[in-house]
Amino acid sequence: MPFLFERLAPVRTADGRVEAFDEPAAVAAQVQRIVATRTVLQGASEAVVPWGLPNAVELGHHSETALSQFAEQARRLIARHEPRLTDLRVSVEPQQDVLNPYRLVVCGTLAAMPCEFSIALAG
Repeated sequence: MPFLFERLAPVRTADGRVEAFDEPAAVAAQVQRIVATRTVLQGASEAVVPWGLPNAVELGHHSETALSQFAEQARRLIARHEPRLTDLRVSVEPQQDVLNPYRLVVCGTLAAMPCEFSIALAG
């Protein structure tokens, strides 16, 4: 089911027709928005929004504990704000990119279809 803003702003083709709703793409976009939200702006002393994740750049990339805590925090946040995903699993996986040594992998089941869902976000 589309969220309110997804219903208010349907995607149109070049000839003006409304495209069919793509739920996996909508869920992927929502997960990216959730993960990109920060609770505190740089230099601010109070939370800007009551939800969000810490800045991943500030994590200790050599600390498995910090990375697993970040993944668990992301899992709880996505589970709370993206109800179209069930059986949610979130992990931080290493990759061979020196500038982005880790990526966040979000997997689960799309409740409405049901089908497997997976997205990998570069660190």
